[in-house]
Amino acid sequence: MYADEDAAEGANEGEGAYEGESTASESESGWPDVPGDTAFTIKVPEADPLVRAGFPAHVTVLYPFLHESRIDTVTDRELTGLFAGHDAFTLTFE
Repeated sequence: MYADEDAAEGANEGEGAYEGESTASESESGWPDVPGDTAFTIKVPEADPLVRAGFPAHVTVLYPFLHESRIDTVTDRELTGLFAGHDAFTLTFE
């Protein structure tokens, strides 16, 4: 799930695993990486030329969020309403 209006399709692959199941693998940082996890991110297109990871440059705001199986049209509508109720902001790196 992306905080901006552009959804990045295919950013999280996998189905059916929940935190704590044996299909979770540990990332290099030791954080469990569960297939189907979602995250709130802010895209940073100016940094795309610096990224070689195969997906857009971004800042992660919240991870993990919900497993993708728990996000439906009601959840999407509620999150859209929540974000629409707040002013946009500028992200600056110095």
